[in-house]
Amino acid sequence: MNRILKRAFQKANQAKTSVVAGSSVVIVTASQAAITFDDTTKSFTGDIDTTAYTSGVGIYVTFLALAMAVGFGISALRGRRGA
Repeated sequence: MNRILKRAFQKANQAKTSVVAGSSVVIVTASQAAITFDDTTKSFTGDIDTTAYTSGVGIYVTFLALAMAVGFGISALRGRRGA
């Protein structure tokens, strides 16, 4: 039972770390927007510069892939040692 709880806590900590890393990338990144409301047409016009967010997504995906690769590598080494 202790082994199951320990593993559950490890997974929870990994999930928390991923959420914090992803949130910090989004929060720190500033976006540029030039949006105006036109009263005659009753519509919004303008554009949003999303390049800051798309670079953050790439960083987050890379970080997540590296973290998963390290985790799989460690679990593979533990499996060999026990055999």
